[in-house]
Amino acid sequence: SPTSSPDTEITEYKWAFGDGESARGKAVEHTYESLGTYQITLEVVDSADSVDRVSESISVTAKPEAQFMYQPENPMVGETIEFNGDASTDLEDDIVSYAWDFGDGSMSQGSVVNHEYNRYGDYTVVLTVEDAAGNTSKARRSISVLAPPQPEFLYEPQAPSVSDNIEFDASPSTDPDDNIVSYTWDFGQGNTAEGQTVNFSYNTGGVYDVMLTTEDVAGNTS
Repeated sequence: SPTSSPDTEITEYKWAFGDGESARGKAVEHTYESLGTYQITLEVVDSADSVDRVSESISVTAKPEAQFMYQPENPMVGETIEFNGDASTDLEDDIVSYAWDFGDGSMSQGSVVNHEYNRYGDYTVVLTVEDAAGNTSKARRSISVLAPPQPEFLYEPQAPSVSDNIEFDASPSTDPDDNIVSYTWDFGQGNTAEGQTVNFSYNTGGVYDVMLTTEDVAGNTS
């Protein structure tokens, strides 16, 4: 569009992009598949068939490609998660900066970093890499942070005797993000049971450690 002709009308605009591709039109778009320096030539023709050309060089650089992984794949609240951006690549320059946004208001710098989440939920983690030429690229991944179940139980009577029927009740147990699907009891003398509410009696007096293990739908246990 900056091209002008004082006494005629420009009728053709012919472009050569320096990579073997061409186009026609006053304003055109082109994508280069490879980095490098290209000589662009614009040829214009007016209504009197007069021709003029102008050339200019353009340098096409390569943007970095951000990629990252994290371990463990199913992290828990409070668990240390390693984020690794070493898989990021750049065809032309060295990557000089790795900036992390963990989606919970926390930031970090470095190709390999650690982070812990204080609350369960889904978070979007963004890695931004920058190369020596100042080109940047972002990678986004969603991460689900799980919460384990929190087992609690009651029993009645509070001071049982030998052969008394004792009811063990795990209904006070909770899970912040999933439903509890399994209640496993160990009564401390080799006997076990399954269920939210179970009954058991001891044949001999003594002090016994009763253990309740709960499991949620995600397979987390406590």
